[in-house]
Amino acid sequence: MNNILKIRNPNDYSRYLGQLEQHPLVSIIDYASVSPVRHSLNNYSVYGIFFHDEAEVDLSYGCGKYDYKKGKVICVAPGQIGGLERQR
Repeated sequence: MNNILKIRNPNDYSRYLGQLEQHPLVSIIDYASVSPVRHSLNNYSVYGIFFHDEAEVDLSYGCGKYDYKKGKVICVAPGQIGGLERQR
């Protein structure tokens, strides 16, 4: 595994994607406005809900890989590691 991005608060991930901070406890990201999307493997210290509407990707989650299709909801909790490793 490469570097793991530590998400300690909601705005850590927003800053990583180059988005503005909106609130200290809540972050909403519209991926249509993020170009290009920077992928990372994340260690979450917060709860997160991702509404997956577009691309089909294979994400790491825990010790396994999962294929997320259009229309899925992805939920993460503190202490979990997941995401997509950065492409070299």
